[in-house]
Amino acid sequence: MKKLMISMLAMAAMVSCTNEIENPDQPKIEGNEPVEILMNAGINQVITKTEGVIKPKDFVNDVAFVRSDGTAEPTWTSATLAAVDATIAATSGTITFSPTQYYNINADTKAYMIGYHPKTKGTLSANKVSYSGIDGQQDIMCSDMVSGDKTSNASSSLTPAFKHLLTQLSFQIKAADATTATTWGDVTKIELINQKTSADLTLSSTSTFAFTGEATGFYTIGDTNTSFDSSDATTAVPFGKAIMAEAGQAKYTVKVTTTKYTSGINVDITVGAVASTSYVVTLTFQSSSIAATATIGEWTTGEAGTGTVK
Repeated sequence: MKKLMISMLAMAAMVSCTNEIENPDQPKIEGNEPVEILMNAGINQVITKTEGVIKPKDFVNDVAFVRSDGTAEPTWTSATLAAVDATIAATSGTITFSPTQYYNINADTKAYMIGYHPKTKGTLSANKVSYSGIDGQQDIMCSDMVSGDKTSNASSSLTPAFKHLLTQLSFQIKAADATTATTWGDVTKIELINQKTSADLTLSSTSTFAFTGEATGFYTIGDTNTSFDSSDATTAVPFGKAIMAEAGQAKYTVKVTTTKYTSGINVDITVGAVASTSYVVTLTFQSSSIAATATIGEWTTGEAGTGTVK
């Protein structure tokens, strides 16, 4: 009996030892356990979901990261890359990967990663994300390259900084006076015309972004009948929703349609629009023309611009 009890105790001890080695929650065993990649995003001021602008520190989905492991920065054009899904948490900016990402088991091998948004509107081929069907509601962003390894970043987060690659335009309308407001009628639609709808984002330590194709598309700013302020027509009224367009255009042209002018009238907006900058465009309806004035919005600082069409 004593021999049997001793054998059973010995077996229990062996099982206990085995559990300690295989349980990942136990202390490190020879430094070979996986180390999860931790990240916390920084996005300059306004961030977005898949479409449209939302308030700072909101939850952001449709994010992706490309990754390449090595002892030195990869040659991005020839690296084998795949898009890893990710989300950015509200308030904290914590990035969650799906599936969870781990550093290479070799301490001298780094993980090099670049993030971009939105994923679903783009097609990844090699290190290029090609976007098509851009309609002004995609806030295309890209992060800087970050890197880390299991030793240096065992308990610290990587902090990729995302930048907006487009310029943002929002619109408001007002009239010179009540009589002018009646002359024009309600504003029924505003479109940003002569726009390109395709672009390429080339990922590397110095990522680049460029629109492609012909400027024959349009972005709908709004198509819901909107009246001028009934108590004071000279008070600006918001129209439609903010759009994001190619930065650096020599001019931006909107087509404005009203209940009295159903064929529409084109209005040029001259503004030194730069990426990651928001502009509030005020369209002032006059007796024989529409004047456009752009002021700086809530992203970053830029120069204002004006324009008039008769």
